[in-house]
Amino acid sequence: MLITHSKLLPKIKKDITEQESLFSKLQTTKDVADLLEVPYKQLLYILYKQDDSKKYETFSIPKKMGGMRIISKPKGSISILQSKLLPLITSKYTAKSCVHGFVKGKSILTNAGAHKITQHTKILNIDIKDFYDSINFGRVRGLMMSHPFNMGNKAATVVAQILCWKNKLPQGACTSPVISNMILHRLDSKLTKLCEDLKSVYYTRYADDITISSNCPVFPETIATWDPKTKEVRLNQDFENIFKSENFNINYSKVRLKSNKERQEITGLTVNEFPNVRRVFIRQIKAMIHAWNKFGLEAAAKEYIEKYDRKKFNAENSNVVDYFKNVVYGKLAYLYMVRGKEGADRICQRFAERILNIDDEVPNFIKNMKESKYDIFLSHASEDKCIAERIYKECTSNNINAFFDKECIKVGDSIPERINDALRTSKIFVIIASYMYSEKKWTCEELWSAVNKTIETGEIRIYPIVIGDINEFKRNYPLLGHRKAMRWENNESEIVKDLENFLRVQENEVK
Repeated sequence: MLITHSKLLPKIKKDITEQESLFSKLQTTKDVADLLEVPYKQLLYILYKQDDSKKYETFSIPKKMGGMRIISKPKGSISILQSKLLPLITSKYTAKSCVHGFVKGKSILTNAGAHKITQHTKILNIDIKDFYDSINFGRVRGLMMSHPFNMGNKAATVVAQILCWKNKLPQGACTSPVISNMILHRLDSKLTKLCEDLKSVYYTRYADDITISSNCPVFPETIATWDPKTKEVRLNQDFENIFKSENFNINYSKVRLKSNKERQEITGLTVNEFPNVRRVFIRQIKAMIHAWNKFGLEAAAKEYIEKYDRKKFNAENSNVVDYFKNVVYGKLAYLYMVRGKEGADRICQRFAERILNIDDEVPNFIKNMKESKYDIFLSHASEDKCIAERIYKECTSNNINAFFDKECIKVGDSIPERINDALRTSKIFVIIASYMYSEKKWTCEELWSAVNKTIETGEIRIYPIVIGDINEFKRNYPLLGHRKAMRWENNESEIVKDLENFLRVQENEVK
């Protein structure tokens, strides 16, 4: 009897070794059915006879630059089959260093950070036209028949049928990102080689968003030129032919070449000084939280949707209050990813404090935004920075969150504000005590701030690392004379191990 509805399990029950073995030997339709643990006839029914309305849900969302983006979201049996294939396909893909989209451990932030921005940097932004639509059934089937999959003709056809919808890769399927990255593998190789052959030119890609930066005085003419009369970017014909050779077209309306005198962007982040969000984005969050606090959640939500999000908001499936809160939290999560994770960014902290005052149920990441605590604060004279750096690196390799000014203060940060925030939130104040330390006004101010905090609240402990005679250190700093001190003898491993124990004792005391 033919099964006409899905009774598939969302995961393959076979162990991973058996899955990978079967996946590498797919030749026929039956092989695919056996791998995915679905009856052969049911697989054929799902692919070729099941009503289209049971396969995908299609809807539109507005594009940032205007127009609508078509999303085809798989459902039911097709969604389950794709979920089963995803880990097997992903296991065959090794991302190039230039690829930052849909790769574990990478993001728009790593994409922007891969470009070595200087005051001479020029940035070329390129977008691939009709990205997912360009990857049709034939290309996916061809991919399945080639290395590293090497599937037989019939198996490749069936797998491509599972992965595609209406003869193209659907934007909305869980398998589409990794498939698109694999299809673009040769284009990535060609553009990487082109840039590596040139001096100080860098290439990255995030999905269909391509960035090429150059630190040369003149942007390489083998890639693009700027016409000052027409104020247009002209791409080199040989450069354009690289895209055409891989059956992709450039969206010329989105081609931009920007110097450091203009606002430079990489995947939505401004990068003139360091990766950051636009100021208008921060003002939007501020205005939404202010409206929530002043007029109440429901009134703020209705006003926001009416003014800004009528096209995105689905009244049938969404509650105005939940929708508004999700938008606020989504924007805060994005801001925290860009600005907050490396330390206690004051903007993130202020937003978190305001949200916590008006909402009792907030995601954990907002609580973390309020105070990004450091385990230790490395206080040192500039002459001893090399020692502080060695201790910092040892801390990092042992998962101890240390504040070290060279690594934790970024271009554009307020130095006093970052140091004050780190002092306020650190658990242990580490002094790298040398003769030069006592001669510096700034280090002495850091030390007495830590001493005062210890006396007043007991929230920070002081841990001296002495360069030279420990007894002399105790004579110079009588308030610290009773504290345990370690002597510096190129022994950062021993020091960090002791700091770990010190932290553990402190945490137990708090508990």
